[in-house]
This record gives sequence, structure tokens and C-alpha cells, in this order.
Amino acid sequence: MIKNSQTDVIANLRKSLNWMELVLATLHEAVFIVGKDMRIVFANDSAAELCNVSRMAMTRLQIWEALPLLKNEKVVGKNAYINAQTKRNIQSLSGSYKLKKDDGIYDLDMSVETIPLSKEIIFIIRDDTDRREAEKKRVALVSAHVAQNEAEKRERNIRIQYQVTRILSEASTFRKAIYETLKIVGQSLGWSFGALWTVHKYKDMLTLEEAWQSSHLKISAFKKTTEKLDFYEGEDLPGRVWSTKKPLWVDDVMLDEEFTRITAARKTGLHAAFVFPIINNNQFFGAMEFYSKNFQQPDKEIMTIMSAIGIQIFQYYERKLAEEKLRQSERQYRLVVENSYDLVTLLDLEGVILYASPSSKKILGMIPDKIIGRNTLDFVFKDDIQLMQVEFKKMIRGRDSSFTYRYRNHAGNYITLEGVGSAIMDSNGKPYVILTTSRDITERIESEKRKDEFISMASHELKTPITSLKLFINILKQQIDRDNKEALPTSFEKINDQITKLTRLVSELLSISKIKAGKLEFHEASFDINSLVKETVQQLQAASKKHKIVLKGSTRKKFYGDKDRIEQVLINIINNAIKYSPHANKVIVKISSTRNWITIQVKDFGIGITKEDSVKIFDRFYQVSGNEEKTYPGLGIGLYISNEIIKKYKGNLTVKSVPRKGSTFILQLPT
Repeated sequence: MIKNSQTDVIANLRKSLNWMELVLATLHEAVFIVGKDMRIVFANDSAAELCNVSRMAMTRLQIWEALPLLKNEKVVGKNAYINAQTKRNIQSLSGSYKLKKDDGIYDLDMSVETIPLSKEIIFIIRDDTDRREAEKKRVALVSAHVAQNEAEKRERNIRIQYQVTRILSEASTFRKAIYETLKIVGQSLGWSFGALWTVHKYKDMLTLEEAWQSSHLKISAFKKTTEKLDFYEGEDLPGRVWSTKKPLWVDDVMLDEEFTRITAARKTGLHAAFVFPIINNNQFFGAMEFYSKNFQQPDKEIMTIMSAIGIQIFQYYERKLAEEKLRQSERQYRLVVENSYDLVTLLDLEGVILYASPSSKKILGMIPDKIIGRNTLDFVFKDDIQLMQVEFKKMIRGRDSSFTYRYRNHAGNYITLEGVGSAIMDSNGKPYVILTTSRDITERIESEKRKDEFISMASHELKTPITSLKLFINILKQQIDRDNKEALPTSFEKINDQITKLTRLVSELLSISKIKAGKLEFHEASFDINSLVKETVQQLQAASKKHKIVLKGSTRKKFYGDKDRIEQVLINIINNAIKYSPHANKVIVKISSTRNWITIQVKDFGIGITKEDSVKIFDRFYQVSGNEEKTYPGLGIGLYISNEIIKKYKGNLTVKSVPRKGSTFILQLPT
């Protein structure tokens, strides 16, 4: 009877195990069942996939032979393998593992348990990679959000400091500066009320300097109460800050029994407060306080920023006091400030520089400290020294003076300054310092000079074809009188050439006027840039007997713009290449393109351009100076007009040049 009962139990157990194997076979987790000899007696499909071994083949293997996790060289992070010791404590193998496979690293979670009755061991391994990756992403998102919030707070704090700095630099009075500071800090941080308390000059107590309240919150009762109070050291929040000289943050003033204004705060619904001291060199100047209708936790960053703002306020106050003490010199400072865009100098009666405005850096290339203490005549051009000495004497006698003189800059070059000056008198009416204000007019003089040269050259250039026309017309008249019909075409051709030249000159002059007035006309359409360049080269090649114009490269791109204007630019650049390379016999025109640009390069082998001139050649009326350059006629407006046309299309016209070796003009048009 007992024997039959045991047989039934074993049979039922086997049935249960068979049923369990069917269930385990369908699981996504990898499942291994191992016997006492550590050989695998069962493995599901997920286990076979994990080990890259068939289920049938695994039944011949011991667990550490089949499972990569249990081989030292396969385990990343936790080192685990089965030996005699782990057989006695099989649960020690449970835990997290990283498995290296060809397609990456997997995060696995392994659980190891002994099956009751059978004493077999079951290994269950779950792929935890997706969950852990999701957790990493969640942590990364949270970190990014926190970082963004911190960045926004830093940006806000920097903005507050900048705005306070601007307020303190622009405010005309101390009270106005404080009110605007309270307002900008309160609005930026979302506080409802702010006030500044300062130590009274004669009374040993804090008095209210200025207060601000949010316009959309009804807290006037608190403001009115505040305006009636003064505080001794240790009294109320500002008095406590005076006593400790440390910032104070209160989460809820309703819980502070020593808060003097608690009744008014309760009526207006104020809760959080923070107060910070204004200290400079251990000297307590006052305290600034803010209140909010919300409950707020301490913010160390805000406290740090407000401490810095407190120092700014103290420095501003000190500066205002100093300005009041210097009211007697108000005219001197006012004149310096009003003329600060120009070079402002204060000189003693001998001409020694006592003060120079910061603009000396821009005008002379020297910071004020480099010229203060030196005599201004040390920098004046020798031919202008006598003039300046006369003007000094005039100013010392109390007369205003105006003068134009040349002054040496940091580079050792002389610039032209236009100045005015006068002496500042003391209370007895005697001069004690000379104030001069000078403006750099070098560019204006050079521009006027170029304009004069342009007018002179334009007159000459216009006169030349007119004179030639008159001559050819007389010759034509004589040929008609002599009935010399064979010579007529040549004369007509020469007359036509001069008319063309005259028309071109007039057209360029009109283009300058239209560019200046913003009325240069453009007739735009899409055209083939390759064909335009080719036609232009052919046209100019026909007119050039000496130079071979070599065309290289090509592009299939089209350009939307004024074809005639672009042709005008090409003609100007190629003609210049021919004109300024008299000893060469070729000019190279190269076309290329990229995804966003069409590039046309015109290279000559002529006289070249210096680096200094290459910066200015696109200026209106500018002509390169020098004996060699002056031998070539021109008005100095062709490149200016060309550059303005290209700029209209947001393109670039630049030059690379080496003197006596040639130049390459680079035209770039956006596609």
C-alpha cells in the first residue's frame, strides 16, 4: 500500500514536471534546469537563443559550459562561475550581469533557485536591457530638465545684474536708482514688495530710503505701515540683518513672533521674505528686503546675487556723494561728458596733458595713460607747432579758439584733427586749465581730395573724347569735300568709338548718382551665367589685340538677376586686368561653382596692388597712388559701381594681389 502511494506521488510529480516544462518552454525568459551533476536536463527556446546552442545539444552540457555568463572571459562587471563552493551556496549566483555578444552588450538579470523535492536547480535569466535603457533615458531627461532650469535661473540672474548695472549707470538720482532696482528685482523674481533701509546719518537707526510694491497686488497697507517705521539694530528683519551682517531668509513671516509688521503682513497675505545687508569693507550701509505672497524655500544663488547688487548700490551711493562734493567743478565734467565722442583733453597752461578721454584709443591708437603727462606739442606736426602756440595764448587770455592741426598717432603717422578749445577759470577768474575737443577729419580731407581729383580727371576724361570727336568731324568734313569715300568708314568708326567712350563715362557718372540715391535700376530674369561669361570674353577679345583672354572651367548653374549689370561688372574687371598688365600677354578667366555659389575669377599678371590699397579700391573715387598707377587713365569709380551691384545680390567681390606679380579678382554670386 505504501509502495503504491509512493509510486503515485512520483508519477504525479513527473506529470507536474512535464506540465511545468511545457509552461517554461513558452516563457520569454531563458530557463535552465540543472541536475545534481550540474548537467542541463531542460532548456527552453529562449535559453537556446541566448547560448547560441540547440536545446538538444545543451542537454549534454554542464551549465557553465553552455551559459556564457558563467565563463570568466564572457562576464563584464561581475565575475561568476560555478565550482565546488558555489554548489553549496547556489543562490550566490543570482544577480545582474552584462553579456557581450556580437550585436552589443546586454543587461541580464539572473535568478538561481533549488527546486524542492527533486533537488534540481533552476536558472531563470531575463533580458533587462530595454528597461535599463528606458531608465537611463528617464534619468537623462530629468537631468536635462534640471540643467535647463539651472541654465534659465543663471540667465535670469545675469539679466538682473545687467539691468541693475544699467539702472545704476543711468539713474540721475539715488532714490530713482533704488526704486528701479527694487522694481526690476521684485518683478524678475516674482516678489510683491521691496524696500531699502539705510543707517541714518545722525541717528543710530535704520530709516526707509525707498519702497516699491507690485502694481497688480493690493498690499498698500503693508507699504503704509512700513513707511511709518524706523528700526534699531536687532529690531524687525532689517534690524536683525544689521546685527548679524548676514543675509536672512524667512519661509513664512506669519510664524515669526518678533516680526514687527506681522499684522500688516497678515492683512495683505505676505509670507516669504528675504533681507540682505549692504556692506562694503565691513561698513554696514543698510539692508534691502523683499516679501512674497507665496511660501518660498531659501535660494542661495539669489542671496549671492543680491549681495553683489548690494555692493553695487553702495558704490553708486558713494559715487553720487563724490559727485556732489565735486559740484564746484561741474562745468569741467559736463564739458568732458558732452564731448566724449571726440578726443577730449585737459592741459595745463604749459600744454602738458592732464586728462585724455577714452576716445584717444580709437583716434590715436593710444590709451589715455600713454599720453597723460606728456606735452601735447610733442605729438603735433612740426609745421603746425607755431600755430598751436598762438592758439594756446589766445585761450589763456580767455578767448575761445578753433584750429586744424596734424597729430601723430600710435603708428607714427600724422592724422588731421579739427579742434576747439577754451580755458577754464577758477573762482578768481584766472585760467588754470585748458580744455580742448578734437575730431579726426583725416578721412574727410582725403575724401574731398579724391573728389577734387575725380572732378579734375572726369573733366579731362570727358574733354578727351569731345576733342577727338571735333577732330574726326573736321577730318570727315575734309574727306567729304574731297569726295574721298574710301576713308569715310574709318572716320565714322573712330567717331563711333569716341561716342561709345563718352557714353560709357556719362553712364558711369549717372550710375554713381543713382547708387547714392538708391535708384539704380535692375531688370531681373534667370540667365545662363556660362553663356554670359563666354560672350563677354569674346567681345573683349575682339577689342584686345595684345592680350589673349583664356577662359577656363564652366558651370551649368543659372543666375537670377540683371544680366546687363553682371555683364557690366565682368567687362569692368576684365578691362582692368588688361589695362593694368601692359607687359603681359594674357588674362585668365575661370568659372566654377559649388552648391551655393557661382565663382568667377579674373587673373592678370600685371603691376598688382598693395595690401593697403586692396582694402580701399572698392571705395568711391579711390585711385591707387604711385607713379606707375598714374599712367593709366580712369575715374576710380568702376570697381565701386561693380561692388555695389554685387552687394545688391548679397554676393562678394574681393581681390588677392602681389605687387609686380599680378592680381586675381574673385566674383561670387549666391545661387
